[in-house]
Amino acid sequence: MAALGLFTTVFVVASMLILSTGMRRREVGLLRTIGAAPSQIRRMILGEAAMLIAIAIAIAVAVGYSVIAVANSMAMAAHGRRRDYAVMKSAGGTVRQLLRLAACETAVLVAVGAGLGVLVTLPPLAGTASGLSQVTSSDVGLYLNNGAVLAAIIGTLLAAVLAGVMVTGKTLRQSA
Repeated sequence: MAALGLFTTVFVVASMLILSTGMRRREVGLLRTIGAAPSQIRRMILGEAAMLIAIAIAIAVAVGYSVIAVANSMAMAAHGRRRDYAVMKSAGGTVRQLLRLAACETAVLVAVGAGLGVLVTLPPLAGTASGLSQVTSSDVGLYLNNGAVLAAIIGTLLAAVLAGVMVTGKTLRQSA
């Protein structure tokens, strides 16, 4: 799993660097015109790459930790509900119904958590964009990459539901 994360990070950073360098061809030409040595330009580009890698690693660690924390919380919650599941099972609930209940509860919790996370994050981001607009005297808009946010939410949802259902299934098998 770590190798997949590393490969994805390297691929994303390389793609961004290629795109950034291609879009800045004019700027690099201007730097060369005013006397910048190729080694200075190379150092500038490698510095940007190092900064992108550091940011990507920080984001990957934060998202990975969040997924693990949510999955662990769901697993502990499912394990803590052994008695509840035993009562529901003795009242006629099937294993499939109880697993579906655990999956739905987990999905609701992740959805509420994701919604609250986005709501808590937006005001500081809007404030930062406003501050940058004032400092730079240019319009700096708030940009939220919906695809990345959705991918993080879906990944967390899948990990949490899988953890909750697996522990619930194991708990139901042990109580049988």
